[in-house]
Amino acid sequence: MRSTSECWHVIESWLAANGVDDVLAEPAPDADIAAVEETVDVTLPESFCTFLQTHNGQTTDSRPLLRRFGLYSTSAIISEWKRMTDLLRDGTFEGRLDDFDERFGRPGPEVRDVWWNDQWIPFARDAGGNLLCIDLDPSPAGSQGQIIVVWHDMPTRPVRASSFAEWFQGYATAIEEGELVYSERTHSMMSNSEEH
Repeated sequence: MRSTSECWHVIESWLAANGVDDVLAEPAPDADIAAVEETVDVTLPESFCTFLQTHNGQTTDSRPLLRRFGLYSTSAIISEWKRMTDLLRDGTFEGRLDDFDERFGRPGPEVRDVWWNDQWIPFARDAGGNLLCIDLDPSPAGSQGQIIVVWHDMPTRPVRASSFAEWFQGYATAIEEGELVYSERTHSMMSNSEEH
């Protein structure tokens, strides 16, 4: 498996070769990463720490880099986590899963059967409010640190990878192999089939 640094190199090289500038932010200071861990009371996966130490999310006003998802900075991770966790603790999500019948599905067997878990670490968001999260409290059938999608209006919580390292490698490989391309139309990364 490629290292996180090698994956970043693939992405940085591709962006440079295709004239896509000013998308990635500067590295996150160690103190900012520590602030995320202290706020959430977790130890972040090493691969994710290296990810942030290379680029602390995206630059202000840049378009989404992960298909329709834009990367969060450490401060945005904390802000989003606090927002969702405050709603959880206020009881906003109580019974929310029961509002949906079986046609809409439920979190899969790898994910806790809840609307929000305070051990989910949001690291990317789309314009609709959907989140990519690192799941640090999976069900017994899941994997510690698996990557899940948290839909803002649907109860399913699909697993995208068993770890952040696996997910990031898959993203870098998709760019390298041309499965993902930068769309001048949307100013974001899209699958090649969507763009053509």
